Amino acid sequence: MSCSPERDALVKLLIERFRHRPKCLTPQQTVAVIRRLIRHARWMSNGCIAYTGALNNDHYGKMNLRLHGQHHQLYVHKLAWQLSTGGGDLPEWIEIAHSCDTPPCFHPEHVAPERRDRNRQRSGERTQAKLRGLIPRAPRDYRAAA
Repeated sequence: MSCSPERDALVKLLIERFRHRPKCLTPQQTVAVIRRLIRHARWMSNGCIAYTGALNNDHYGKMNLRLHGQHHQLYVHKLAWQLSTGGGDLPEWIEIAHSCDTPPCFHPEHVAPERRDRNRQRSGERTQAKLRGLIPRAPRDYRAAA
């Protein structure tokens, strides 16, 4: 039973993109994670797919999982990158960065690995541009942005 054509398109996009299983997840956990991502996904007007589940203080989506008998908190955008590319562990100086600068976004086309120093530099430049009104800010109420 589908909710809307837009919702069907979102589900189709995520299922098509999420073809890989992260090394840290079993096949059953991978299916559960994808279902949770789909359940908490909302299209935003700027083309992002926002995670409407748990967010940290910086508005990044987070997901709690039990891995190998221990509780872990994982970032949703990093999980989405791993599911779409099959990417594994990264060195500590590489981060999964948003090209859209929308923290809860986990659209596979909006996240990619980037050097930490470059990501911080780009983030600072975008923040200054937002403060000057040169580029619009993302909506803060991500749950209502659909």
